[in-house]
Amino acid sequence: MDNFKITDNDIDNIQRLLGNGIHFDRERRKVIKAFDGKDVQAFPGTGKTTMLVAKIGILASKWQIPYQGLCVLSHTNVAKDEVKNKLGKTSAGQQLLQYPHFIGTIDSFFSEFIASPWIRSQGKKISIIDDDIAAGYRKSKIPRKYLYSLSKRGNTGYDIQYANQIGRISLHGISSRTTSYKMCINAIENSIENGIYTYKEVLLYALDALRSDNEISKIISGRFPLVFIDEAQDTSLIQGTLIKLTFNSSIVQSFGDQNQEIFENTRENDSAFFPTANEIQPYVINDSQRFSNQIAKLASPLAITDKGVTGSQKNYANIKNKILLFDKQHIDRVLPKFGDLILKNFSDDVLENNKNLKCFAVGFIHHRDEKADSKFFPRGVYNYYHDYLPKLSQSTTLKRDFVYLIDYFRYAKFLLQTTHSSYWAIVEVNEGLRRVANQRAAGNVYQSGGKYPFSPFKKALSDKEMSSFREVVFSSLFQDIDTKKDWYKLLTKFTYFMKKMGDNKAAHNFIEWQEDNVGLKRSFDNDSNVYHYRNETKHRQVDVYLNSIHGIKGQTHLATLVLESHYYDYCLKKLLPLLEGGVPTDKQKKQKIFLMLMKTHYVAMTRPKAFLCLALPENEVNDSDKKKLLRIGWDIEYV
Repeated sequence: MDNFKITDNDIDNIQRLLGNGIHFDRERRKVIKAFDGKDVQAFPGTGKTTMLVAKIGILASKWQIPYQGLCVLSHTNVAKDEVKNKLGKTSAGQQLLQYPHFIGTIDSFFSEFIASPWIRSQGKKISIIDDDIAAGYRKSKIPRKYLYSLSKRGNTGYDIQYANQIGRISLHGISSRTTSYKMCINAIENSIENGIYTYKEVLLYALDALRSDNEISKIISGRFPLVFIDEAQDTSLIQGTLIKLTFNSSIVQSFGDQNQEIFENTRENDSAFFPTANEIQPYVINDSQRFSNQIAKLASPLAITDKGVTGSQKNYANIKNKILLFDKQHIDRVLPKFGDLILKNFSDDVLENNKNLKCFAVGFIHHRDEKADSKFFPRGVYNYYHDYLPKLSQSTTLKRDFVYLIDYFRYAKFLLQTTHSSYWAIVEVNEGLRRVANQRAAGNVYQSGGKYPFSPFKKALSDKEMSSFREVVFSSLFQDIDTKKDWYKLLTKFTYFMKKMGDNKAAHNFIEWQEDNVGLKRSFDNDSNVYHYRNETKHRQVDVYLNSIHGIKGQTHLATLVLESHYYDYCLKKLLPLLEGGVPTDKQKKQKIFLMLMKTHYVAMTRPKAFLCLALPENEVNDSDKKKLLRIGWDIEYV
C-alpha cells in the first residue's frame, strides 16, 4: 500500500470532522499512519474504535481502486455504528458503508464471502444461522429418553453441533459408539438438510473451503488488501485461524486489549490471535480519556498486562470512589444507597448532560440457578433487585401488541442488539407476520407457535417454501428499515408468502410505513432492568440500570456499581488482595477461573467516567482489609 500515505493534515481534517473535542496526540497519530501490520494494545477509554474510524475514514476519502476495498471486522457492529454516527453524512462515510468496502462482524463476513457459497456449491441449503434456533430444532428431533441421557451427563442443546470439524461432535460422557451420539449426528444432519446451522458450524464450513481450495484466499486477499480487526482480544481460535488463512497477503492490523478478553471461547488453547505471537512489540495506547487517574489506579491491579492504564479525565477527579459494605439481611438497601450517592455527587444538570451514559449496577452472575441459589448468597444481580430478569428470559415474558407491523421489526432489531441472539428477534418478527396472516385469512387461523416461531406458517407453506421463508425472516433482521423506501423493499420479499396465507387485503393498514416512534423507542428501553431511585425529601430521582458484566462490555457509564456475585467462590472476596493493591500469585496466574474473574471485573471497573463503587457483604472485609483499601484510595461506607 505504498500509494497510500496518511499525513498530519489528513488527521487534522478528520479530527475536525469527528468533532466532540476529539484530539489525536503523537502516539495515536502513529497508529493512524501505520501500515506495518503491528497490533494496537489500547486500554479502556483510549479511543480505540475512534482511531480506527478516523483511519478508515481518511483511507475511504482517498480510495481510487474500484474493485478492491477496506475490510473492517469485529464481534459486534460497533465500528459500523461509529462510522454511521460520526461519518454517515460525509462522502467518505457513505463510501465505507457500501461496495467495495466491508464493515461488519467476523461471523457475517465468513458466512457471506466463503461459507454460504461453499455450502450452496455442495447442493445444500442455508436458511438460518442461529445457535438458539439450531439447538431447539435439533432437540425436537431426538427422542425424550436420549435427551435425558444427554442432559444427565451435562449436555445441552448447544452441544448438539459439529465441534472441531464437520461430521464430529464433542459430548460430555457420551461415546461415539452410543445411540445417543448417533441420534445427535442424525439431528444435526436433519437440521442442515433444512438449512439450519450454528455460528460455529458456518465457520467450520468456511475453514473447510479454505483448506480445500487455495484460490479462495488469493481472491479474497486480493479483494481486500487492507484489513482491520476491532476488539481483537475476543477473537476465538477458529476465527483467528480463518483470518490468517484468508488474508495471507493482506496488511492486517488488530486493535484490542488483552485485559478485556472476557468471553470464554477466546482461548481454546495457547494459540492466541491477539496479541500476535511474534517478537514485534505492539503500539501501546494506555492514557484513558474516559476516567480519572484515581479510577485508573483502582482498576489497574486487575490488569494482566505489565503496563497499566492511566486516566486523563479531570472533571470528576474529586469524587471519592466507594466500597459499600452491607449486611446480607439488608441487601435491598444497596441500590438505594448507590442511587443516593449518585444524587449527592451529581447535580440534575450534570445528570441531564450525561443522560446518554447512564448509571449501572452489574455483576458476574445474572442467571438464576435454583440449586446454587440455595447455597450461596448473594449469588447474582437478582439478589439485589428481585424484579431483575436476564435479557432473554425477560423477552419471553413480554406480550407485545404493536399497532403496525414495522414496529415488530423495530423491536426485533432492538432485541437483536440487546440480547445478542436472533431467536427472540425472530419470535417478534413472526408474531407480526402471524397477525398479517390472520388478517389475510380473515380469522384466527394461525395460532401462536410459542417456542417454535415458524410453526404457525406450516399450514400454508410447503417444506421447500418454509425453508425459503426462514431465510427471508432471518435476513430481514439485518436489513435497514430507516426509510420508507427501505421498508417497502423489505416487504416485497414477504409478498409471495403472505399471498399463500390468504386473499383478504384487510392487512393493508397494518403493514403501511410509519415514521419511527420516539415514545415507542423509549418503551423498548424501559424493558431493560431498571431500578428507579427517588429521594422524596429533595424531589430528585435517578435510574440505575442492571446487567451482567458481559452485557456492558464496550460501554461508558457515568457511574458503575460492581456487585458481589458467586462463581465457584465469592468474586470480589477472591479478588480482594488485588483490590487492596496486591499482585496475583504465580499459582493464580495459571488458574483459568481466577484470570477470568480478573478480566471481567477489570472490564466492569473501567466503565465509569466519573464514579466507581463496589458492593461487598461486610463479613468479607476485615479490619486489615479496610486499612489496605483506604491506603490505595478507596472510601469505605456502610449501607
